[in-house]
Amino acid sequence: DPAVLSDFAAYRSNDEEASAMIKAVYEQTGYIMDPHTACGAVAWEKSGKPANAVLLSTASPFKFPLTIINALEIKVADEREAFQKLAELTPVHPALANIYEKELKPKTVTEIQDVFSELLKFQGGGN
Repeated sequence: DPAVLSDFAAYRSNDEEASAMIKAVYEQTGYIMDPHTACGAVAWEKSGKPANAVLLSTASPFKFPLTIINALEIKVADEREAFQKLAELTPVHPALANIYEKELKPKTVTEIQDVFSELLKFQGGGN
């Protein structure tokens, strides 16, 4: 229905645009947005910045520490250092505060044809 479709629009952004948005918003407001939200903000700009728009942040920037720190043009050696630098810029959730000191638990790598039987084992219903 053309009337319904007239209420919708679609836009895209690339990595460079999202990184520039992360940096610009941080420099202007001190807020560190995640890359998904940055893509939404780029789309909002491309749409003409309507006043009746809602931009909902979808993830923690701590899910993407290296992406965020690179967007802010801060030099780091690795993702762990990026996480530490990010924690200096914005509060980190207590559940993540010591993430790099936690023990790694082994994970099972499963072939696609064995996924269902592995799920049954995980649930206690398989051999």
